[in-house]
Amino acid sequence: SISTAMALRSFFCAAPPRSPRRHPPISPHTRILGCVLLLFSACLCPASACTYQASTFTYVCTGETLSAVPTNIPTATSNLVLSNNRIQTIDSTAFTGLSAIVDLDLSFNLITSIVSGALAPLRRLNSLYLHGNTPTITCFPTTWPLSDLPQNTTVYFGPNFNATFSSLSITMPRCPSSTITTTTTTLTTTTPIVTASTCGSCGAGCLDCSSLSLTSVPINIPSNLTTLNVNSNQITSIASNAFAGLSTLNLLYLGNNRLASLLTNGTRANVLFSPLIRLQILYIAFNQISVIAPGALSTLTALTQLDFEANLLGPLLTNASLFSSIFSPLGRLQQLGFGNNQITQISAGVLAARPSLTSLNFNSNRLGNFSIATGAFTGLTALSILFITYNNPTLNCLPLEWPLSELPVTATIYYGSVCCSSSATVSAAPRCPAAPTPAATTTVTSTVLTTTTTTTTTTSTTRTSTS
Repeated sequence: SISTAMALRSFFCAAPPRSPRRHPPISPHTRILGCVLLLFSACLCPASACTYQASTFTYVCTGETLSAVPTNIPTATSNLVLSNNRIQTIDSTAFTGLSAIVDLDLSFNLITSIVSGALAPLRRLNSLYLHGNTPTITCFPTTWPLSDLPQNTTVYFGPNFNATFSSLSITMPRCPSSTITTTTTTLTTTTPIVTASTCGSCGAGCLDCSSLSLTSVPINIPSNLTTLNVNSNQITSIASNAFAGLSTLNLLYLGNNRLASLLTNGTRANVLFSPLIRLQILYIAFNQISVIAPGALSTLTALTQLDFEANLLGPLLTNASLFSSIFSPLGRLQQLGFGNNQITQISAGVLAARPSLTSLNFNSNRLGNFSIATGAFTGLTALSILFITYNNPTLNCLPLEWPLSELPVTATIYYGSVCCSSSATVSAAPRCPAAPTPAATTTVTSTVLTTTTTTTTTTSTTRTSTS
């Protein structure tokens, strides 16, 4: 079955939809693409791509399709977050002048190469997050210069957020040299048609089409299937008739592909999933989904588990009406996840009156003391598990400002760090002291793919260059 650590992410304006093509993060073309999302949201697209929090020395630039480490990172930065981009190579000057970095998050990129000397400036590094990069990174290429890092550095690696971690002070798993490959994505104008005969069997009524480098869902799928696994391919979009005739399907796995939206080519928003009247589990984690059309899931009335982990659906949690238009038809949904979705706010009423939910996941987001509004948890009468680890910087208690009293007193909350979570019931959960009013955030514009550098005033010295 699917893990309860699931996720759901919507990303309306902070970045354009991610795609194999590289667009400059702040170019007019990119902003136009991002504003297409106004069809589904009334927000305005900001010009800024990255932020620097001077009070915590934290630089965040996630989900911006960056192909390299930005060049304008303040030298005082101690926490650098560059996850969910398209960085393939860490070059030798990537971290020059950034010796203050303690935590470095490069997870969910496309990293296949770290040039010799690239990590040498990071003399204070404590944690390095590399999970979700190369598809099967259960070991490290021998060419990666991890020996340049301090011996007490903890490195997180693995194909997804269920990351393995190891200290450099012990023997790190190294890949055999024969298994190391560097690939370059080639865009083509035609999509080959693949039939179900290409796939293998995974048991009675189960078709395994995973890890075949497919660019589309296979055709001629047997109509009596109960399980279809299309995980770990290169699918960027799904034809509106891809699941036609699959009325007996119970489990559908579409994870670890390159889907950017749940829009369809049909005349109705719900045409894609309309044949799946018996579907109970939908796993669509580790994609690049930034848009879900209202009504796209409306025919999935039998769905009990929905996993959108590691997508780009964060701002969906700030739009109660849009959220309701997408999820209200799912009256049997019990497990719903938002983990690793860059969520910074959860507004009042977004989750209101969802009595069927028993498990909710907000792991590995950007939720701070003032991120969850009063009324956000109202109506979750059956909730028994809330995952909320690796969020607020204070990990040994739960912010007093979070409205946890709205949850059932017997619900269990998991909190703490990514590797060492704690748990307690709502009635017994330790609460942090009241926090001061949050400091203003300074906006910094990325210069990675631009022709000129935009200078932003911060309290720290900033590396400047043109790119």
